[in-house]
Amino acid sequence: MMKRMIFVLTILVCSLFASAALAAVPTDFSYRGVALGDTEARLLQTLGEPIYDRDIMIRGVRVKQYTFAHDLKAAVSQRTHKVVDLTVGGKDFVTEQDIRYGALPHKIEQVYGRIPREQVEGKTYYIYKNPAEPMQRLLLEMDPVEGYLLSMHWTSLPITDEEADSFIEEAPAQAPVKLHLEMNH
Repeated sequence: MMKRMIFVLTILVCSLFASAALAAVPTDFSYRGVALGDTEARLLQTLGEPIYDRDIMIRGVRVKQYTFAHDLKAAVSQRTHKVVDLTVGGKDFVTEQDIRYGALPHKIEQVYGRIPREQVEGKTYYIYKNPAEPMQRLLLEMDPVEGYLLSMHWTSLPITDEEADSFIEEAPAQAPVKLHLEMNH
């Protein structure tokens, strides 16, 4: 009886350590040498010349979004000039951990750990948080029917309307603009 209890406790402890080892780590929050929080200069130095760029708003945050080859997009905060968003889709992407288009949940759970899928704006995701920076998230978009990986998205921006509503960009307050109008009679 005592041996059985020790055996069961040993199995439980081992499974705890195994599940702790299978979790997203800070190095998982980068792609092709670019990490969330890197400078715009480092982004361009690492990935080279973009195909094009545009100024847009993502959930109320002004960013410059760069589009690179192989369906890779990177967004840089216009205020901080740091990378706040990376998205890769298409069938050519592969991470250092060998996660690629078409990966099945078993492979994803081996690399990042087991978590429940979540629905965000009608899409199905595994959403992993960076243990060092909880606002940094890795969103793995899954095919809702077949269950395979469609795209990867790393972001430190809000991902839902509710988050966007409560998100306060840490920007210095801007002085109001004073207008001087002259009226000719």
